[in-house]
Amino acid sequence: MAAVGYVTKTISLKIDDTEYNCSINDAQLVPSQEVQKWTTGCPDGVGQDVGTVEWTLNLGIQQEWLTASSLVAVLNANAGKVALFSFTPQEGGVEITGECRLVAVTVGGTVNSPAASTAALPVLGAPDFIYPAAP
Repeated sequence: MAAVGYVTKTISLKIDDTEYNCSINDAQLVPSQEVQKWTTGCPDGVGQDVGTVEWTLNLGIQQEWLTASSLVAVLNANAGKVALFSFTPQEGGVEITGECRLVAVTVGGTVNSPAASTAALPVLGAPDFIYPAAP
């Protein structure tokens, strides 16, 4: 099967069943995995192992402070709490779900520029990748 790439044109993001598609311009689920290496006195005495994968949901957010239900307001009001998330990076493609911990975000910005924030939401455990059924 030939590889098929895509250009991100839409992003679907829900946190606790509230849709925030129009509040974000960037969403990435990023894995992190430590590599342990050790060397012994033997000529070929090198070993490696990898740790458990940890995930972070990184978001680029347009600030909106007119309502208490905006994404930035929800994140700041609920920092530290656990929430369900659903992320679809490509329309019609995989849906990624899981639990994440909410974090506080930046308030304000530079004059004559969009007020933007970033958030790195730690994912609890491994996310679930739910692929659509083949046609």
